[in-house]
Amino acid sequence: MLKLGKQIETSLIALKSLEMNPKGLSISDIAMSHKLSKNSLSKILQNLVNQGILVSTQGLKGGYTLIKPTKEINFYDLLVALDELKPLTCLTKAGCESEDHCSIKSPLKEWDKRFSKFLTETCVEDLIFSEEEKSNLLTSNKEPLKTQMPAEHLSL
Repeated sequence: MLKLGKQIETSLIALKSLEMNPKGLSISDIAMSHKLSKNSLSKILQNLVNQGILVSTQGLKGGYTLIKPTKEINFYDLLVALDELKPLTCLTKAGCESEDHCSIKSPLKEWDKRFSKFLTETCVEDLIFSEEEKSNLLTSNKEPLKTQMPAEHLSL
């Protein structure tokens, strides 16, 4: 099983909250609803703004909103935005010490292509909503939910 780091999990929680609240949310709203560190959340959301996934609005009624729906954001782009994709040593330009006689470089290169394709074809929506939640979102016309949702309602 692939283990997701805390930064990725936090970003997925924030993206789900923002998808469910299309008018946007403040860092405080998201942090309080999920007992997240405002400091860590702020850094993560700023990375997502810098990578064109979110937009931030300053001021009293400011906050963050999605630029596009989570079904249009692929997991690969999210991982790149969070600087969470690390290449295999043997696939970097520097390579590794045993590159000249490496017996696994070619298979790893093929695996890396397949894995990258999988990440690109996986949309964030599929990672943060169950099938039931997705159908409920469609039928409810995406009415904004209360920002102080119980944590289990937004759990991954």
